[in-house]
Amino acid sequence: MCEECREKLEYIGKHSCHKCGKRLAPSNYENEICTDCSEKLRLFEQCFCVFQYNKSARKIAADFKYKHRGDKLEAVSFALAARLRPELKDIKIDLIVPVPIHKSRLKERGYNQAEIIAEIVGRALMIPVNNELLTRNSQTSAQNKLNRNQRIVNLRQAFSAENAKEIVKEAGIENILIIDDIYTTGATMEASAEALLAAEVKKVYGACIFAGPDK
Repeated sequence: MCEECREKLEYIGKHSCHKCGKRLAPSNYENEICTDCSEKLRLFEQCFCVFQYNKSARKIAADFKYKHRGDKLEAVSFALAARLRPELKDIKIDLIVPVPIHKSRLKERGYNQAEIIAEIVGRALMIPVNNELLTRNSQTSAQNKLNRNQRIVNLRQAFSAENAKEIVKEAGIENILIIDDIYTTGATMEASAEALLAAEVKKVYGACIFAGPDK
């Protein structure tokens, strides 16, 4: 990544939500939890994020999503691996699972950026990755074009893990880490976690490169 792009990225820092990983608004420093997570019961245990989803981050995300800028994706993926490494001293992760995209969108784009992030993070942390455990049931509207409530409705029952129960049982998998590029409302992470928990995964964690602001 060029120096100009790198310098414009903002690390979330120590004042982050202990549930979703967003940078906290100053009014929430004492409680150590963001406004969203204080109002909702989260299905995932905890999510870890690296950078603020600011103007520069939006451009970088658009470059690796739609312009095949794998160099930028690789750079921020290694940053996510570095963010996760110290957490693994206290959390055992058996498997990494990327958030899937629908096959029609995969055909259109040519790749799923979450899969690439997961592969880089998995290699860096020596954790196996499974790209097939979680599937996308339907082609949903692009999340960045919807408001908060529309995003939640848009993703209800969007994911399934139909064959996961047998795999989870046979492999003795208890804790799964879901990987995605951007965390905003948490709707994608929640829907993914719900599908995996239905497959009798014990605990689901999340990790995203960028996170929106605490509101």
